[in-house]
Amino acid sequence: DWSSDVCSSDLIFIVDLAKNRSLFDLGGLLESLRELLGFEVVVFTESMIKEQYRESIMNNSIKL
Repeated sequence: DWSSDVCSSDLIFIVDLAKNRSLFDLGGLLESLRELLGFEVVVFTESMIKEQYRESIMNNSIKL
Protein backbone atom coordinates (compact mmCIF):
# COMPACT_ATOMS: atom_id res chain seq x y z
CA ASP A 1 0.00 0.00 0.00
CA TRP A 2 1.03 3.62 -0.47
CA SER A 3 1.78 4.25 3.23
CA SER A 4 4.47 1.55 3.34
CA ASP A 5 6.02 3.01 0.16
CA VAL A 6 6.17 6.42 1.80
CA CYS A 7 7.66 5.11 5.05
CA SER A 8 10.39 3.17 3.25
CA SER A 9 11.32 6.01 0.89
CA ASP A 10 14.31 8.27 1.33
CA LEU A 11 12.67 11.25 -0.35
CA ILE A 12 9.11 12.29 -1.21
CA PHE A 13 8.31 14.64 -4.10
CA ILE A 14 4.97 16.46 -4.30
CA VAL A 15 4.54 17.82 -7.80
CA ASP A 16 2.07 19.94 -9.74
CA LEU A 17 1.05 18.05 -12.85
CA ALA A 18 0.30 20.20 -15.90
CA LYS A 19 -3.19 19.71 -17.34
CA ASN A 20 -1.81 18.00 -20.43
CA ARG A 21 0.15 15.43 -18.33
CA SER A 22 -1.06 12.05 -17.09
CA LEU A 23 -0.21 9.47 -14.46
CA PHE A 24 2.07 7.89 -17.07
CA ASP A 25 4.16 11.07 -16.97
CA LEU A 26 4.22 10.88 -13.18
CA GLY A 27 5.47 7.30 -13.42
CA GLY A 28 8.16 8.37 -15.86
CA LEU A 29 9.27 11.10 -13.47
CA LEU A 30 9.39 8.57 -10.64
CA GLU A 31 11.64 6.20 -12.59
CA SER A 32 13.89 9.04 -13.79
CA LEU A 33 14.35 10.36 -10.25
CA ARG A 34 15.14 6.88 -8.90
CA GLU A 35 17.77 6.37 -11.60
CA LEU A 36 19.26 9.85 -11.21
CA LEU A 37 19.38 9.87 -7.41
CA GLY A 38 20.16 6.19 -6.89
CA PHE A 39 17.71 5.62 -4.06
CA GLU A 40 14.00 5.12 -3.44
CA VAL A 41 11.71 8.10 -3.91
CA VAL A 42 7.95 8.57 -4.00
CA VAL A 43 6.16 11.05 -6.26
CA PHE A 44 2.69 12.42 -5.46
CA THR A 45 0.45 15.20 -6.59
CA GLU A 46 -1.15 17.19 -3.78
CA SER A 47 -4.55 15.73 -4.65
CA MET A 48 -3.20 12.19 -4.14
CA ILE A 49 -2.45 12.89 -0.47
CA LYS A 50 -5.24 11.84 1.86
CA GLU A 51 -7.10 14.85 3.24
CA GLN A 52 -6.34 13.94 6.85
CA TYR A 53 -2.59 14.20 6.19
CA ARG A 54 -2.48 16.95 3.56
CA GLU A 55 -2.22 20.02 5.81
CA SER A 56 0.55 18.53 7.95
CA ILE A 57 2.54 17.32 4.95
CA MET A 58 2.22 20.57 3.06
CA ASN A 59 3.17 22.62 6.14
CA ASN A 60 6.32 20.53 6.60
CA SER A 61 7.40 20.43 2.97
CA ILE A 62 10.20 22.36 1.32
CA LYS A 63 9.35 24.01 -2.01
CA LEU A 64 11.99 23.57 -4.68
